[in-house]
Amino acid sequence: MLWPEKYFDRKSHFDSAKFYIFKDKVSYKWELKEKILAEAEKEFNGIRKDETDGLKIWIDEATWILFRSSMNAPEFRVFSESDEKEKASKLLEKGMNFVKKWI
Repeated sequence: MLWPEKYFDRKSHFDSAKFYIFKDKVSYKWELKEKILAEAEKEFNGIRKDETDGLKIWIDEATWILFRSSMNAPEFRVFSESDEKEKASKLLEKGMNFVKKWI
């Protein structure tokens, strides 16, 4: 299920740039979480990563993808954000296809 994208303004060094967020989820077995995150880190190259809430990989300064497990349901979620709508959409699709091949 593809959740509707959100559109918002981010106040930072982007000087009121507009960003698009897409998100989706898929049912999975919790025991696959660490394998999916480890493989995602290998598959998705970026300029930096953050493991605060799953695995967030910054593709460039304006684009990231987040892989995370739900804490209360057997669901794996993928989020993407970019200042380009098509780029965010395609990144989410790539991320979801990646997760689905591991479940």
